[in-house]
Amino acid sequence: MLSDPERPPHSLPTLRESGRPMLANVVWVALFVLICATAVGLRLNNQKVAWRTPDEKIYMNYAKQVALTGNKGAQAAIQSYNQDNAQWVYPPPIRLGYNCLVALTMNLSGTSAERAAVSISVAFSLLAFFFTILLGLRFFDRWAVLIGLALMSVNPLDLAVARRAWQDSVWGGVGMVLFFCCIESSVGRRTKFWRASFWVVAGYFLLIKESSVVVYGFCTLWMVGTAWVQERSPQKCLRITIMSGGVALASFVALALFSGGVPAVIESVRHSLESRAWNEYSHRYQRGPWHAFMTGFWVITPISTLLAMVGMATASEPRKLSPYLSGFDARQRQVVWAMMGLTVVLVAALTLATDLKNLRFVTILFGPFCLLGGVGMMQLLALAKSSFPDFRYRLAVGAAALTIGLTCLMDYQRFERVFVRGDLDDLAIVRVISSVFASVTPPG
Repeated sequence: MLSDPERPPHSLPTLRESGRPMLANVVWVALFVLICATAVGLRLNNQKVAWRTPDEKIYMNYAKQVALTGNKGAQAAIQSYNQDNAQWVYPPPIRLGYNCLVALTMNLSGTSAERAAVSISVAFSLLAFFFTILLGLRFFDRWAVLIGLALMSVNPLDLAVARRAWQDSVWGGVGMVLFFCCIESSVGRRTKFWRASFWVVAGYFLLIKESSVVVYGFCTLWMVGTAWVQERSPQKCLRITIMSGGVALASFVALALFSGGVPAVIESVRHSLESRAWNEYSHRYQRGPWHAFMTGFWVITPISTLLAMVGMATASEPRKLSPYLSGFDARQRQVVWAMMGLTVVLVAALTLATDLKNLRFVTILFGPFCLLGGVGMMQLLALAKSSFPDFRYRLAVGAAALTIGLTCLMDYQRFERVFVRGDLDDLAIVRVISSVFASVTPPG
């Protein structure tokens, strides 16, 4: 995993180096361009769906009201929502970070709410992809990053979310930016700049969806914890905590002002929570055992999930295997643990809550999940290199390349079977698992 400390793993070799490193670099760049083009192309060419879901129609209706009358439209939507308990099973209108973004796009481009919302979903899916590139190249071996990007370019879940008019793609994209700023502020050099960037992004992120609080809370605790470990400064930890609390308060005040007051916001949240008691859709499709999220990932993209588990398992560098694995330096280990921590905290929060087992609620994890898969594959190759002679190791490299290629092909075919031809219109875990099995079961 580690490269020459004098040069980042993704840097270009000099002309004085041998031709083989130069050839490897040319191959890497060519594959990188191909993967990026694939990621863009697949998201642009898969936007048509058979129908829009009730949630999508609700979001588009909110955006239309805001586009027409600004905050008066937002306040009218919130008032209507609070007065009609039949609406409580749908997304609350207080997600103004998304509703206002769609409304602004509608007014600037002159397009319909549907066209604006889907274009935004594609754009923020690619934003998450771009920041996954930045996170990977900043801290990991370039080949691990390339594998992770290949997996993410065809990830069935990400492709499915990118073609829908939900807020989840925006939440995942902005969340990925937030997470990147958090990591840079913890292990980078320009900590003040990245902390300021983190709080600016957080101010908007908290307005997109209520579960943003979970991700923001984890990132804040991570920054406080790393500041304590690195400097043992209670004053610095207190400043980070106070500033993070101030940003959260400022976002809530802005939301309340735009929504017609604090009581209106609190009432909307309370009604949304109360509706879970009679939300038949959630009872039927968003329940499951504690391992439901892992099962959902395993069913929809099994090889990527297996490789991500390998990447997580090797982060602790088990004593019996550590002589044979590529070691992590301190920064790499910290980034891997941060990705694992975010995954555990978010999945645990959604698992402990009632009826929230839906894979579109964890879009922020798609990038880190695929990066961990790339790390896992490189660790397996490191184990092969230490165990096999040169000829067999080259065969192992070829087998690994073939495995990644076939995995990408099968993942995209699974996306087409389940979400395109199968018309699956949600990522509720029960529906995803059922649809995947139905897509491979012969009729009759």
